[in-house]
Amino acid sequence: MSRIQARIQIPGPLAAAIEPLRLKWNPEQAAGNPAHTTITYHDEAPDQSLLGSRLREALRDIAPFPLELGSAAQFPPPDRGAFLRVTDPTASVAAIRQQVLRPPFTSRSRFGLHATLLHPRYGERLEHAWPELRAIPPLGRFMVEEVLIIGADQQPRERIPLLGRSPGPTL
Repeated sequence: MSRIQARIQIPGPLAAAIEPLRLKWNPEQAAGNPAHTTITYHDEAPDQSLLGSRLREALRDIAPFPLELGSAAQFPPPDRGAFLRVTDPTASVAAIRQQVLRPPFTSRSRFGLHATLLHPRYGERLEHAWPELRAIPPLGRFMVEEVLIIGADQQPRERIPLLGRSPGPTL
């Protein structure tokens, strides 16, 4: 299975607030893998060509939209790890996922927008990391201006800009 994902990279000033902690507590995941929130995972949409064409189609008329980085939280048991809550006030990510994850793609039964601080694979560090991670204040809103398709090497395979004139969907 291909290890590609569609992601939204967290922009510079906001990423700068969390990258030092990601690198301190989870260097295996953070080094060379900038802070981001994932739109589609490798096990949901493993065909890069089809993923790219569906993303381009879904994003064609969507203008940049906001996401908000909230407070730190822990993954629910049995996972151990930490993340920043990410909210999607216009439901744009949900709309994109709905358009992209049609058969033959399959959506994960459990999905929630987040930015990983400490991956559950390294959850044994959570007890020591949590005092610092929970102290991260809500970082606020940023505008999504592009979606990246990322390969297994964490390098962008494609950048899809949001150039549409209409705002993202609203609820």
